[in-house]
Amino acid sequence: MPDPGTVVALDVGQSGTRLALSGNRNGITLPGLRGDQPVADQLAGLVVRACEIARERGAAAPTTVAIGSTGVEAPTVATEVATRLPGPGAPTPATAALTTMLIAHDSVTSHLGALAGEPGCVLAVGTGVVALGVGTTTARVDGWGSLVGDAGSGHWIGRAGIEAVLRAEDGRGAPTTLRDRVADRFDGLDALGVRLQQHPDRVRLIASVAHDVAELAGTDRIAAKITDDAGRELSQTVHVACRRAGLLWGGLLDTEPASPIVVTTGNALASQPLRDAFETHLQVALPNRRRHDPAGDALTGAGLLPGVGADTPLGRLVSRAVRR
Repeated sequence: MPDPGTVVALDVGQSGTRLALSGNRNGITLPGLRGDQPVADQLAGLVVRACEIARERGAAAPTTVAIGSTGVEAPTVATEVATRLPGPGAPTPATAALTTMLIAHDSVTSHLGALAGEPGCVLAVGTGVVALGVGTTTARVDGWGSLVGDAGSGHWIGRAGIEAVLRAEDGRGAPTTLRDRVADRFDGLDALGVRLQQHPDRVRLIASVAHDVAELAGTDRIAAKITDDAGRELSQTVHVACRRAGLLWGGLLDTEPASPIVVTTGNALASQPLRDAFETHLQVALPNRRRHDPAGDALTGAGLLPGVGADTPLGRLVSRAVRR
């Protein structure tokens, strides 16, 4: 494997972007990926800013950029991002040394960070949610984004909480103590739907309500039901990822139940009520699962991308480009 030189790793989510320079995390958070703007343009902007930060801090000029990001699907995305970067003679020379671009969906970097490519299922739950199973094949489940997917995620929970409050306000749903929390968080309920729709950071704002749902889940039956429903959705996502990846059966003639490794990552599962609900439902769906603490997170995994062979199961999911 050629020496990747100085690597800048980026973990790009819907709420923010974390970076590491050759494995050194510096705590800097950059903007996340917005759904109303082209992905390649946004990633190129983040790469430029990350290289500028390296320069400002006296680090060696990055030669390889490795990105795990939500919202990346096309196998050509690395080339698309590379072509948007300033050239050597441009006014922004921070990216002049970059020669290699590696970009993968954040499910890949979450798996790499947690299991270093070993077989198993990794569920990442934050503002969004995605699971990746790696067994006889690879299988990604959910990760469809806040508009049409991410079931059980922080955004999904927050949206359910807001919807329950507004239904109760109309008289279409049961009263909930979430009302006061949501009203305080958004400075009242008047025209809340319109205000959120028009806000450029609405995904993060909606996801913030998940904290209120978690805090009230022990005393409010609406919050408790939302939490339980989220746990059920997450357990189903893991079960399907394991089944599709070929992790559920093993042994002679595939008649012996296997014990797939399941790893969970992401800040949303720091909520104890959500974790309890998830574990309860997963015990039913996958009673033979083996728990495994993650070795690292998605940013760790992004930093490992340069060492992933192109012909490996995870390597085939990585978009690559070389700048001349």
